[in-house]
Amino acid sequence: MSRKLGPFAITCLLLSLTVSCFEMNSHEEYIANVFEFNIPDSVKAGHMATIILVSSGSNGCWEKGRDEIRRRSDGFLIIPYDKFPNGDPVCTSAFVQLTHMIPLLFQKAGRCEVTVRYSNSLRSEDYSEYTKEVVVY
Repeated sequence: MSRKLGPFAITCLLLSLTVSCFEMNSHEEYIANVFEFNIPDSVKAGHMATIILVSSGSNGCWEKGRDEIRRRSDGFLIIPYDKFPNGDPVCTSAFVQLTHMIPLLFQKAGRCEVTVRYSNSLRSEDYSEYTKEVVVY
């Protein structure tokens, strides 16, 4: 004897699958644990330069997150984020490197400070800042 699912059962099944998929795809953001900073020494005024930051994740579930850029009177503050899935995901044990490529427009000649806020350890709110002065000519 074969049993058929009614419309209510199918709706419940689809809803539970949707909720499960949503939970699996939601992430928590953390300030990135940056260990490599590539900021140019000089840039021509009116030109873009790409800042390259490399962060780390302790396993394969870590992903590159967004990059927040704040304009300051003396330059830029960059806050890179990495993200980790909510819940109890199954992850590879492989250490991952995540590359953040941030284009910045250096508009006028002079000195410009580029500051990067980065985490001192994974999943921590404890952070430090690295600052480099860029000559804009």
